[in-house]
Amino acid sequence: MRRLDFEFKVGMFVAIGIAIFISMIFSIGSFRTFEQRYNLKVHFYFANGIQVAAPVRLAGVQVGEVRDIDIIFDKEKQKTVVELTLLLNKKARVEKDAEAFINTLGLIGEKYIEIMPGTAGNETFKPGQTLIGKDSVPVEKVTEKAYEMMVDLKKLTESANIVMDKVKTGQGTVGKLFMDDSLYKELEAFIKDLKAHPWKLLSKPRGEK
Repeated sequence: MRRLDFEFKVGMFVAIGIAIFISMIFSIGSFRTFEQRYNLKVHFYFANGIQVAAPVRLAGVQVGEVRDIDIIFDKEKQKTVVELTLLLNKKARVEKDAEAFINTLGLIGEKYIEIMPGTAGNETFKPGQTLIGKDSVPVEKVTEKAYEMMVDLKKLTESANIVMDKVKTGQGTVGKLFMDDSLYKELEAFIKDLKAHPWKLLSKPRGEK
């Protein structure tokens, strides 16, 4: 009898250990066995390195993950499209005018799908329907644009330096205006004359009535 009691206790201990181990496995990665979920498709023309199992956020809260990635051909627009199948929490309702785009955690961090909610009260997507995502700008394009702006800024700076050099040396009308002492002296003499003879401001030139 004691042997049976011992074996029973050992069996119960092993069963409890297995149950705890299984629950730990299912809890990894926030996996919820009994959570109700549904599929939502999102189309992009540029996937920006998104991968399967990438997080999906709605209004900044994680509500699912990328279940599958496929490449299809859009016959209507005659373009190749990247189709992402999202697995979302049933409570995560996505409005028809919501916006989806690929975002990055940090500068070189993990890619994920960010969904910005649409208008409150608007019709929501049903399981299996497709949301057209907003394509992000490739880093190469951003770098290229920044380089072009730097080149333009450099040219503008060089042109400004040339103009300032001409002004400093008294070249051109602007240069003479700022650098010619005779103009300053004439203006100073004119002001002194008006102070000494203010009646000249009231007098009319000859020929005027």
